[in-house]
Amino acid sequence: SLTTLMEIRFLLRRKKSYSIPQIENDISRLSAIFDVIIPDEISLLKANTIQADHLLDPFDSIHLALCLGIKPVTLISRDKHFIKTAKKFITVKTPEELLKII
Repeated sequence: SLTTLMEIRFLLRRKKSYSIPQIENDISRLSAIFDVIIPDEISLLKANTIQADHLLDPFDSIHLALCLGIKPVTLISRDKHFIKTAKKFITVKTPEELLKII
């Protein structure tokens, strides 16, 4: 989703020592590989409800709401807290688990 790309950009800028051109190049490459979903009002309202009911940050709430709207889906994450919550709704794998399957 667009918010996932925004979160990736934010994390790479804040926590990693990547240059801005490198980050933007990587974001462009991801955008070319995956369909980028833009959250609509329904998804954002669902995300608000999810966040109210579960201790998720806004990005994770939106991501989960979008996943719920495109079932069947497998969510990929390393965030243990997010995985625990998301597993209540959908299939979730870590990148390492996914690589063992494919």
